[in-house]
Amino acid sequence: MPVTAIASVLDRMIECHQQLQVIGVRKREAILQNSIQELSALVHKESKCIREIQELDQQRILKINEYLVSRCYKMNPNITVSELVKLVFKAEEKQLLMDRQEKLLHELLQLKELNETNRQLVEQSLGYIDLSLDLLTATPEQDAVYAHPAQQGQSKRKNAYFDTRA
Repeated sequence: MPVTAIASVLDRMIECHQQLQVIGVRKREAILQNSIQELSALVHKESKCIREIQELDQQRILKINEYLVSRCYKMNPNITVSELVKLVFKAEEKQLLMDRQEKLLHELLQLKELNETNRQLVEQSLGYIDLSLDLLTATPEQDAVYAHPAQQGQSKRKNAYFDTRA
């Protein structure tokens, strides 16, 4: 089993992670535009890519184990590409695997940063929604306006825009 088969699986994983980045950028735009339908469609596409990455990871494990058996090593379902690089003797094969691994790690870090940005945007949006709901359902006791202590008993009851008792 040549190392190129493992490298081709890693290449496909890199492509999937790049697709996830494109989806992540589009998700950020959908969040900023408050487009729930587009966001929902993007989450669906994202879940398909994640399933494909999981399948590719299983293929990666299978290909690595096939390579190990072909080199008379014991099969190991938990072996990583870093560990495999230590077992490969040919310099060009080592370099091929290290290049793919480095590129995949780079894609993963970029995706992680993008997801963190999107998470923060969603939290800000939810905070804004909570604040808006609090303002719409505010009761006089929750009013933040200062009133003179002598006039507190005479305060008029303000109607909220949204009646929570209904």
